[in-house]
Amino acid sequence: MTVTRTEIPPSWWRRVLRKRRLRQPPPDVATLRASPLFDAAWYLSTYPDVAATGQDPHQHYAAFGAAEERDPGPDFSTGFYLRRYHDVAGSGITPLSHYELYGRSEGRATKPERAAPRDDRPRVLFVSGIPQLATQACRIQSYADAARQAGANVTLLPLAEAAALPHLVRQADLVVLYYAAWSDEVAAIINLEGRRGRLLFDTDRLPFDARTLQAADFAAAPTKVLAGQIRRWATPCFVLPTGYDLSMWRAARCAKRPDGADFRIALVGSDAEPLAALLRDAPDWRLVTVHDTSPPEELAACLATCDVVVMPRRVGDLVSESMDVLPFVLAALAAVPTVASPTIALRDAIRDGESGLLADTATDWSTAIMRLHDDPGLRARMGQAAYHDVLWAFGPECRTELMAGVLEQTLGSSGRAARAFELMLYRDSRPRAALPHIPACEVILAQDRMADADVTIVVPLFNYEHYICEAMNSVHAQTLGSIDLVVVDDCSTDASLAVALDWMQRHATRFGRLRLLRHRANSGLGFARNSGFAAAQTRFVLPLDADNRLLPACAARCLQDIEASGAAFAYPSVQKFGDEEGCFSDLPYVPLRLAAGNFIDATALIRVAAWAAAGGYDHVQFGWEDYDFWCRVAERGGFGQHVPEILVEYRVHHRSMLRETTDEVDNKQALIYDMQQRHSWILRHMGLETSRRVNT
Repeated sequence: MTVTRTEIPPSWWRRVLRKRRLRQPPPDVATLRASPLFDAAWYLSTYPDVAATGQDPHQHYAAFGAAEERDPGPDFSTGFYLRRYHDVAGSGITPLSHYELYGRSEGRATKPERAAPRDDRPRVLFVSGIPQLATQACRIQSYADAARQAGANVTLLPLAEAAALPHLVRQADLVVLYYAAWSDEVAAIINLEGRRGRLLFDTDRLPFDARTLQAADFAAAPTKVLAGQIRRWATPCFVLPTGYDLSMWRAARCAKRPDGADFRIALVGSDAEPLAALLRDAPDWRLVTVHDTSPPEELAACLATCDVVVMPRRVGDLVSESMDVLPFVLAALAAVPTVASPTIALRDAIRDGESGLLADTATDWSTAIMRLHDDPGLRARMGQAAYHDVLWAFGPECRTELMAGVLEQTLGSSGRAARAFELMLYRDSRPRAALPHIPACEVILAQDRMADADVTIVVPLFNYEHYICEAMNSVHAQTLGSIDLVVVDDCSTDASLAVALDWMQRHATRFGRLRLLRHRANSGLGFARNSGFAAAQTRFVLPLDADNRLLPACAARCLQDIEASGAAFAYPSVQKFGDEEGCFSDLPYVPLRLAAGNFIDATALIRVAAWAAAGGYDHVQFGWEDYDFWCRVAERGGFGQHVPEILVEYRVHHRSMLRETTDEVDNKQALIYDMQQRHSWILRHMGLETSRRVNT
């Protein structure tokens, strides 16, 4: 930038002009040459007009460049130095020479300090009124983590500390007061002069402090009944369920007890009346009494050692109806079925007869518990269904979405708040997806070395005896250290099962957990994948078709990207080999792309919680199970993260399902029609032709 002469004192310009007329080397050129801040090569590169004249850059700066406010190097700003220090212009030497002779020893700045990046994230201060309570960890801490994942700048403090740090309260855009009864500390926060943020009062039980509630702009509660009681005070109240975090998930999964000789019942609370008659008639049963105020990890581990959990509550009683369902959630994490009273919250959480049993009368309790005692298979199926049901609804991913909606409605503009409210209503009113269908199967091989793994690779297998070893070799070669493997044979008629068994026995030490399953009846590719997901003990699953191969870094790179992005799945680019060449599954994730067709290969790292929330894979006649699955994930708000590297090799051959079944003309037309019935928003450009052919 060139400045006008009036911006610099006349004495500076007279001196410069005199030097220009004399064309003699200025006296401070030697100082410039010695300065580490003068970068001659940078000067000539930045100012090509100087390079074109062939003039020495030091002499040019001294004679002309300084007066034109050219910089001698990237670390010295001539214009900044002149304007910052007004004595420089009258000194008779260039700004850089002045700095080297005087400014350096005086500690003067050479260029503007780069401003710190502006933090536009909303500031949220979580304040706990009862830091000693065990459930704090699974409510206020988990929602603080969710707010952080949703993009907020989060601080979590006990009430006394928050009251003693008023500057944090003033800076906060939103202050969340968790179960804070009115006190001097609460009054200090609410009445703090200069506080600009809004207040959200969060409580998980009755009674609550009405005075604190009335001072708040918003409120939150874990159940609809409790939220309804809060709304009677005309305070807008969000329903934010109390759920699990990863420490609770690990505690439950690790403590799961294999079936034992004794039958253990966990009683949550102290009301043993529904069990009295049963326990008298079955003295060998063991009753374990637990309290829902225990630390959540301890509660999860305790429930995991039992066969059935019972939760008797007083239906219609306001206090009981307001209580959260955390014990059911923690039992479900260990796949332990629950029998519970039909309070509103428990009716919403439990699918009666599928993911648990509801009991109201003494006869109901007796019948439900005896059913589970007499049928271990029912216990296993119901426990597994409960696990799949709670993974998303009470997990960290759903909590992040809920907290993002809270931030939009409390801090966003009126328009953004209205759209967030509309989305919240839609999600609350839509029916839950059906539970994933898991076909009956038998365990051919099982190994568990109790090694922690983040990823399970699932290989569905049907009549690929010549390819399965290549697929599993590529799994063995993964750079991710600890990894689990599940192979599901869908009633192959060739030697696939024997080949897979032999390979897995020879390479068992590579894997922390190993399972070879065989369906009792042929069920199709989608349901075979479901069986693999259900057998996995990790949070992420990578499906690999038995005729394809992974490149060594596939699992590690996908895991890195899915954890960094919070996506429901991460998919890499795929290279074809065999009868065709080329690359696909290589486009960034845009859900609207699915309207025109599938652009994502089935080999992707998927959150098990997202798989369960979408209802798992369905059986789609003639293929496209993965396309149907990606559409259902998108319809539930899940998003994908593309990993822009080729990490999968896709075999193209004449025996593939795509060649033998899917691409046959009549099959494909029927398939398009079926997909349009499942998802009305996709393949509309094919609608008229497909409908005509199918009807014909």
